[in-house]
Amino acid sequence: RKDENRQKKSDQSPQKTIPFTSEERSKAGKRPWHDIYSDHETAWNSFITMPDIAINSLNDIPWPEEALRGFNFVGVSNSASKQDKRRAIKRSLLRWHPDKFFQRLAKRFSSPDVFSLCESKMLRIARRLTELSEL
Repeated sequence: RKDENRQKKSDQSPQKTIPFTSEERSKAGKRPWHDIYSDHETAWNSFITMPDIAINSLNDIPWPEEALRGFNFVGVSNSASKQDKRRAIKRSLLRWHPDKFFQRLAKRFSSPDVFSLCESKMLRIARRLTELSEL
């Protein structure tokens, strides 16, 4: 009888599970930085390969995830080698440099207002990348 009561109690207690898939981790709010960065890269590659789609708002552009801290913002671990960090920053600076970005995408903007909003966001990203390059 005591064994039955123990079994009932263990069946009633909530079981904690550790999320294993990316989807489960995101639901739990604990996605690893490399998954977030990978999702951004996928979104960026889709965006850049569809040149006919207009940019009607700030949300139409897959901006880098601002929640990423340190060198994770450019896709490398904070403990990566200095050379790897430098390469990642250079790659990101080329992508997010305001002149290069707007040269590549200027025809896609639907209005000057959207263009100016994107320009201010672009300057914040460029500033952050410059700060990373100085570390």
